[in-house]
Amino acid sequence: MTIRAPEGRFRILPRRTRFGLSLGLIAVAAVATLMALGSLPTGIAGGNAPTSSRVSAVPVGSSGAPSAPANSSPNSSWQLVNTSGGPSARAGMGMVYDPLLGAVVLFGGCTSGQYWNYSCAVVNETWTYSNGNWTQLHPAVSPPARVQPAMAYDPETGDVLLFGGGTGFPSYLSFQDTWEFDGANWSQVTTNLTPAPSDFGAVMTYDSAIGAIVMYDSGEVYHGGPFLNDTYIFSSGQWSLAASGAGPSPRSAVSFDYDATLGAVVLFGGNQCNNATGLCPNLGDTWVYSNGTWTNASNSGPPARNGGQMAYDPALNASLLLSGHNGFTYYDDAWSFSGAGWTELSSANVGPDPSEGAGLVYDTASRQMVLFGGYDADDPQFNGSQFFFDQTWTLSGAPTGGSQDWVAVNSTGGPSARAGTGMVYDPTIGAVVVFGGCTAGHFWNYSCTTNNETWTYTHGNWTQLSLPLSPAARVQPAVTYDPTTGDVLLFGGGSGNSTYLSFSDTWEFTGTAWTPVNSTLTPPASDFGAVMTFDTAINAVVMVDSGEQYAGGPYLNDTWTFSGGQWSLALSGTGPSARSAESFDYDPTLGAAILFGGNECQNSTGNCPNQGDTWAYANGTWTNLTLVGPPPRNQAMFAFDPAINASVLFGGHFDSTYYDDTWTYSAAGWAELSASTSGPSPSEGAGLVYDAADQQLLMFGGYQNVGGSWQYNGTEIYYDQLWSFSAPPPGPGLAIYSFLATPSLITLGNTTVISSLVQSSSPVTYSYAGLPTGCASANVRVLDCTPTAVGNYTADLMVFNTQNQSASATVAISVAADSSVGNGTPVLVILSLRASTLSVSVGNTTTIVASVISSSPVTFSYAGLPTGCASANTDILRCTPTSVGVYLVQLTVTNSVGLSAQATLAISVTSSGATIHTPPSPTGLGGSNAAAEEYLLLGAIVGAVLLGAVAVTAISAQAQYRREGEALAREMLSAREGDEERPHP
Repeated sequence: MTIRAPEGRFRILPRRTRFGLSLGLIAVAAVATLMALGSLPTGIAGGNAPTSSRVSAVPVGSSGAPSAPANSSPNSSWQLVNTSGGPSARAGMGMVYDPLLGAVVLFGGCTSGQYWNYSCAVVNETWTYSNGNWTQLHPAVSPPARVQPAMAYDPETGDVLLFGGGTGFPSYLSFQDTWEFDGANWSQVTTNLTPAPSDFGAVMTYDSAIGAIVMYDSGEVYHGGPFLNDTYIFSSGQWSLAASGAGPSPRSAVSFDYDATLGAVVLFGGNQCNNATGLCPNLGDTWVYSNGTWTNASNSGPPARNGGQMAYDPALNASLLLSGHNGFTYYDDAWSFSGAGWTELSSANVGPDPSEGAGLVYDTASRQMVLFGGYDADDPQFNGSQFFFDQTWTLSGAPTGGSQDWVAVNSTGGPSARAGTGMVYDPTIGAVVVFGGCTAGHFWNYSCTTNNETWTYTHGNWTQLSLPLSPAARVQPAVTYDPTTGDVLLFGGGSGNSTYLSFSDTWEFTGTAWTPVNSTLTPPASDFGAVMTFDTAINAVVMVDSGEQYAGGPYLNDTWTFSGGQWSLALSGTGPSARSAESFDYDPTLGAAILFGGNECQNSTGNCPNQGDTWAYANGTWTNLTLVGPPPRNQAMFAFDPAINASVLFGGHFDSTYYDDTWTYSAAGWAELSASTSGPSPSEGAGLVYDAADQQLLMFGGYQNVGGSWQYNGTEIYYDQLWSFSAPPPGPGLAIYSFLATPSLITLGNTTVISSLVQSSSPVTYSYAGLPTGCASANVRVLDCTPTAVGNYTADLMVFNTQNQSASATVAISVAADSSVGNGTPVLVILSLRASTLSVSVGNTTTIVASVISSSPVTFSYAGLPTGCASANTDILRCTPTSVGVYLVQLTVTNSVGLSAQATLAISVTSSGATIHTPPSPTGLGGSNAAAEEYLLLGAIVGAVLLGAVAVTAISAQAQYRREGEALAREMLSAREGDEERPHP
């Protein structure tokens, strides 16, 4: 197959005017059911939850997801996916994303002949596309071969719905049959009312605002037929005529899709061929269908055309229109439609060829648009011949996430190459923050050039901030995000050459400014050995400080905490041996801070023995986990990844050995991931954080000494590459990963910002109750609240998606008359409810962990546990199921003053699977929480629900994921950054 050499993309290629009959493609009836986090649709779905018993199994091809830049701007680029063994070249197929299957489903289409009038050979093949791989299914029953069927995913049944289409050459039959695909087999649906047969003019999509499939049917067939403008509804297994003769003028080959941002169906263009004259005038008008009414929305936008592909793109919060044709003019432009009208997107250097009849859908699993196939009837490059395409293209607003692997992120205008930066994700501003680092010189001993630049990274874009006040230039500061203040906390680091100063200053970054912090007690100055993370279990920052300095200094093993603007010494001389350059981060699944490796350079001998031990810090106690894991090393990058409920460790070094291996640490211990053939270079000193905005681990920078000893005689390389680490994303469902008020204790007249982080496989709406007096609910993810009355309030968030699922969370907000009031405020909040694994096989153990903050003693009660597990009054419950099933576990926590809170968690129990090895719970990591245990609020309570933990999650009882094998919504735990300190050999 010859692949066309791309010229310029997203521009109109003029061709000679086409004559005669020009019957084009019908826009792909695809349902893009995923909203990006932060999108704000307006419609609330009605109806009942899916009751299908479908099995969500799909054959899996070879691994290898397409690489894609993490860029959610309108300038996101197309990526040609190198797939093999996929569908043959074709056009006019039905193509839709099935969220239960976690794959794109393709059916039928033309593979040769004249597609423009359907004088073509048709097929009835069923294919799926997932994680960069095409797989052909062989259902026992399938619809007859056809071209241009109308298809959409129906969340009411959990199946793909198909209607109509035509046989093409030589019979030219027009179908009016209805079929459902359950992920494995097709079955024909018998309905009381049948829409007019249509092989040219039917398009459909799921309308979440009304909770039903909407189909626009022109009734056009190959031999003429009427041109209608009928609107049908499919619900509860039946078709009904919603409107006839109203709305857009009769036409076919329209572009058609549901726009979750508008909460309405959007129709663009098409044509109406006059059977008497043979003329087919093309249209360029836009119509919106909402609440049963068609409205002419815009006549100014893309050039008139038919057969354009349209699908909702949550990265744009808009509908995306591509391609189509008008006569002999085939387009390769791209347009987006939002409430503000049409916008032509910027050109890209590479993209799909001008065509019609391609399939375009939004792939929820990989968070990207997928385009396959297409047709060009008059291409000069092919001597005017009929040309069908078999290429697969992706357009990414986020990384693919198809497999556990590293993907290079094509970002521009970012920081220069550097290592030893402070790098952390700041959820308050929704961006990664990078400060300082070395840009040249000997990084191994910090004889290097440092800077005090502050950069932010969000959605594929770097921005350097110009601030009036910043910490002094330094390398290896300890940084973390402190949700109690809503700021980034920074401590220490070193100045590098030529002064070699060791800092002991503390700073806070508000998102727009740096401010020095004056603490009564200050940890020892450290330019090599301080690492910190936020510990949600104690609601404070934890820092391990060796006190090591360039000129020597002591080697300490001090543990410090930062809370209420003050440092305090928690432990001294206990825990891990004195060391620096260790890896350190908080694991919310274990409820503990995890420390790995590091070294202790001996000033007298110059030797720097490296460590390979793993320690956990919980409830004020260090525990040696005595696990077998990565080889000893220092300066390895380490951060928690909520997509896999595990911490990820990359790289580091020992003497002249620089590592490029990737490990995960979880309740099951250490596991080395398969080596990537194209991942980051071996390095140390990079920054590694979880970017909650784009739901991915990001690693930036790093250092390597190549070709010499670990000290000199080699080539010293600083990296400026940005890498993302993607894991398989959560299955379909709805979960609230965090719900917080910042601050949660405020003085009357001040403002608290109430925000949430929600993951859903379909668009969501927001509703608040129990807000402080003076604050009103709104359908927004971030709500500003300025109370007008003193009191204690429990704010409730209810989130609904278009699959009739719901989730809820609560946060306690205390409003005081002045700043001196509030220490005695009764509060009870469930910070998180999680399990060491959400899918466990019979006979194996999963550990359910609750994180609670209360101003008085609490009791715990569990319901809905898997068979074989019993409730107990404990915050850590070990559960060994004896029966297969999907269980919705509900926790109720009650404190001694009568406050109560609830949270839910879905657990799947399978009959077989990998054995889960859970290491013994170390002292301080868990155990029962007696009713008398008391969580005291220290000073002003802020950030009652922390981004580092899962907020209260409640899933509608109507959507309990009862279908065996259905992908469970994974619990997202927004992570603390990984601090990687002092690079010794």
